[in-house]
Amino acid sequence: TYGIGKKHGIVAVSPGDGLSEIMKSLGVDYIIKGGQTMNPSLKDLFQAIERLNSENVIVLPNNPNILLTAREAAAAVMEKNPSKRVIILETKTVQEGIAALSVYDDELETEQLLTEMNEAMEHVVPISVTYAIRDSSIKGKKVRKGEYLSIGKEGLISSGRRLEKVIRDAISSILKTSKEDDYEIITVFYGSDVKEEQAEKLIESLSNDFDNVEFEVHNGAQPYYYYLISLE
Repeated sequence: TYGIGKKHGIVAVSPGDGLSEIMKSLGVDYIIKGGQTMNPSLKDLFQAIERLNSENVIVLPNNPNILLTAREAAAAVMEKNPSKRVIILETKTVQEGIAALSVYDDELETEQLLTEMNEAMEHVVPISVTYAIRDSSIKGKKVRKGEYLSIGKEGLISSGRRLEKVIRDAISSILKTSKEDDYEIITVFYGSDVKEEQAEKLIESLSNDFDNVEFEVHNGAQPYYYYLISLE
């Protein structure tokens, strides 16, 4: 049993061990492993929600492909146990999930807590950095197999052969289209294919380019995505 003594228990889907540890430190009671190519099943989600002993359970899917299954699992749990309220917070990225968790406070009334978590989630701008597995066209832009890609809420932001340039272009394009003080902090979670010193070198370089924002780096240990970045 999890979430004992809490008003709001939290279940979150996480693609990497480092990210799981960060989420637990922010109040998550139960982590389900899942991500880009390993979506949890309805049964996984149902059982996780069931295991929580709190009257309210907040679920963070952290991936658009998991939203529907999470809603179905929530409905199934509430049908079986009408005294339990299950709320799906529609986090489509890990970055949105972590932003929502950063304002989590179990003392708050449920509606107030949900408002604050939703606002934090909507304010964050996520960039996910991966590579193209084949030649394709994304929103009319040609992408070659093996190129690095940075993807935001609206789709592809930048692509190219040099990882650091792709990341720099993505951050630059977001900062350019925003007011000067919109973003104060950029958090970078590096993946399982990235060594710590590579991540630190990248941050050092980016800090020189974008000196009016603060950078933080964490080991996310997620597969497929070299870097998950959030601007807040």
